[in-house]
Amino acid sequence: MSKRTEGKKLMPRLRFPEFRDAGPWEVKRLGDIAESLTSLSGKTSKDFGRGNALYVPYINVYENTFVDPDRLERVDIGLDEKQNAVRPGDILFTVSSETPDEAGMSSVVLDDISSCYVNSFCTIYRPIQSVQIDYVFVGYYLRSPIVRKHFLKTAQGAIRFNLNRKAFDRTPILLPSPREQQKIADCLSSLDEVIELQAKKLEALKAHKKGLMQQLFPREGETVPRLRFPEFRDAGPWEVKRLGEVGEIITGTTPSTKRAEYYANGVYPWVTPTDIGEEKDITETRTRLSKEGLAAGKFVPRNSLLVTCIASIGKNAILRVDGSCNQQINAITSLKSTSVDFLYYLIEGKVHLLLNAAGQGGMAILNKNEFSNLRFPFPVLEEQQKIADCLSSLDEVIALEAQRLDALKAHKKGLMQQLFPQEEV
Repeated sequence: MSKRTEGKKLMPRLRFPEFRDAGPWEVKRLGDIAESLTSLSGKTSKDFGRGNALYVPYINVYENTFVDPDRLERVDIGLDEKQNAVRPGDILFTVSSETPDEAGMSSVVLDDISSCYVNSFCTIYRPIQSVQIDYVFVGYYLRSPIVRKHFLKTAQGAIRFNLNRKAFDRTPILLPSPREQQKIADCLSSLDEVIELQAKKLEALKAHKKGLMQQLFPREGETVPRLRFPEFRDAGPWEVKRLGEVGEIITGTTPSTKRAEYYANGVYPWVTPTDIGEEKDITETRTRLSKEGLAAGKFVPRNSLLVTCIASIGKNAILRVDGSCNQQINAITSLKSTSVDFLYYLIEGKVHLLLNAAGQGGMAILNKNEFSNLRFPFPVLEEQQKIADCLSSLDEVIALEAQRLDALKAHKKGLMQQLFPQEEV
């Protein structure tokens, strides 16, 4: 125990009523309660992707508090090989990462998986039988702030950050009674079930939207969609137009970064591909231009559609205020008889056509001429707006469910900060 915590009673801020008088948690180290075992060794690339056994990939350990048995891969293990197969209760750790705050991610094995091993970029700790620990509890505990802080301090490296055995052995393990362990495990497991259900609901909505878009827009080579609103069923085929006919195409640019006055006290959004995410509308960006900067770049009027055309092809968003964009983006402005919201969804639903036009190999580029000549079918403006309104309403539902998922995850994070002691040991 460190001098800072010597003599202190290590207890969480939040405790279930029946354990409020149960006293402090017991302080141990991982090396005291578990033995270290090696992961797969002596393997070459030809041994993976085939064989009679399974192994836990690095990403499975990194992403999951508990090993996902549906995300295992094949490996060939000889009959005479001495390798450590995983067992229920085994704790798997990643031993290196690109950033120190991601080092030592843990995943606990809960399922009894026959002939299963773990990749060589991880290590195994197997709890000794004399220590009473709930495997689910320890899975959550090892992802709590106190453990993450420990690995953040002990990770070593410059390009990649590594953890040695001493760092793992010294990992603080704070244990309440077995009953309290189980109570905490049950609480967090129940919350994870709610989070999983919410995530599935969100994915189902996204899948519904994707399927709906396939119905609302004509298939390649066709000019009539399979699903049409009643008032437009007799409206005839859609008209095929080039993007260059729909509006003016502007390719952005980057005002000189050596001219400080272009960016000082900027008020005009300057959009780069990193500013284009899942949100449909853009009003704020990481970088803003001054009037001088805007004049030195390419002016893009509000309600223009921005489409990435270099490297990350086809990301799109609507610029809702006057601004500018860089050279990786083509903007469609001054739209003629076209709803910008409809055009947004049309590009989203037909992004594969942009990818095909950009070609394969090296850095994909869809130049202004190629972009302008892309052809898409367009209905009359009233039908465009009807389709856009429908998909916008669905996007609002998706955004609301995404916010609920984020709120649940934030609630879990805050709950873990209170259910586990925070003092350094």
